[in-house]
Amino acid sequence: MAVHFCASLPCAARQRLGDGRLMELRIAAQHAPAPPRDGTLAELSQACRHCPFHLGLRDLGCAGVIRHPITAAAEHWLLQRLPDDLDAPAARGLLAGLQAPQADGREVDRLRPLHRHYELRRPLRRRWGGRFSGRTVVTSSQLLQLALHAGSLLPTQARLLAGALGYLDDRHAPRVDADMASAPQDDASLRALKHFMSMAAAAGQHEAGVFVSLDPQPQGPT
Repeated sequence: MAVHFCASLPCAARQRLGDGRLMELRIAAQHAPAPPRDGTLAELSQACRHCPFHLGLRDLGCAGVIRHPITAAAEHWLLQRLPDDLDAPAARGLLAGLQAPQADGREVDRLRPLHRHYELRRPLRRRWGGRFSGRTVVTSSQLLQLALHAGSLLPTQARLLAGALGYLDDRHAPRVDADMASAPQDDASLRALKHFMSMAAAAGQHEAGVFVSLDPQPQGPT
């Protein structure tokens, strides 16, 4: 399984080709042995180098793919990015969003026993509150389902996720910290998830959504 994504950012190429075609070209670029020298892909490669959302990647920075199985490290990273203060606007927004049926985590939990989709057989949990104040629990399955298994993200959903994980502040301005950047020790799953969140933040900041397409039987190497 693979999740292909493309942030619907302001872009002349996207207006001309559409999100679906851009994702096809991104996949082609990923599997190309060398940068293309002619054709549509070469044209995009040249234009994308000067795009602020390129992220220094060789191919289309606004699009990417998250290949399963998603690792335990990626799930740990997701949960530790959540805010400590549940009274923060980003936390309140996330908790409200997680009340929706498409964020209950059940779809992800259904896939876990198959093992080829998720390294962990059970979701991780983040808990807030004490013995007397009541407890709030968010699972990694809920976050993953909202991000990757509930269809394309609306601008409000992209902002909700990006804000909850610290990529946007309360005014929807971008934030940067060292943990957002890919590190040498990151596995492929975590690098791809960081890329996805960077694009969700950029999309939400620009009133754009994120086109998400689930491929149950991806072709090529995993």
